[in-house]
Amino acid sequence: FSFAAAAGGAAAVGAATVYPTGDGSIGDWTDETGIGTTNLWSHVDEAVASPTDSDYIQCSTASTISAIFLLLGDMPGDFVSMGSTIVVKFRGRNLTGGDFGPVGIYQSDETTALTDTSTPSTTGTLANYTLTLNVTGATTLAAWNGARLKFATDNNLACDLEVTAVQVDITYNGSVVSTPGAGTNQN
Repeated sequence: FSFAAAAGGAAAVGAATVYPTGDGSIGDWTDETGIGTTNLWSHVDEAVASPTDSDYIQCSTASTISAIFLLLGDMPGDFVSMGSTIVVKFRGRNLTGGDFGPVGIYQSDETTALTDTSTPSTTGTLANYTLTLNVTGATTLAAWNGARLKFATDNNLACDLEVTAVQVDITYNGSVVSTPGAGTNQN
């Protein structure tokens, strides 16, 4: 992660990329074998720019709308509060004309929204997608540590979806950074 501070000591503005580090509720989602239902996060915990397309998560058998929640890594150590927007990048595709439902970020309870949602329009070819989400809920460290990224099927109930890589780029307000001697007369 990186940050920039205002001169003289002010809250730092930080930037970081967080990746999935655990599974939340998984619905009808599995790994690429179609049977694995544990540690699904480890199949998508890589940068979108350098994915491993041979391991992925998929939803292929649901007869109802199905969602998966991926636990995001903890926020950086100097995190004080979340900025106003989040960028979710993922690599994925739909296989039979179904599509993704709304993608959003939720608190660890998987019901309290931290962001609004965005619905990607995907194709049958693996491609990279970028969604900008507005922070609409709590901005505190307590709310964001344990946050979950939600992928879901659309209302057409077609569940032939794949995700091969996920990253979440954040901008946050960091700890106060003081500059020795700033704002004082050194003469």
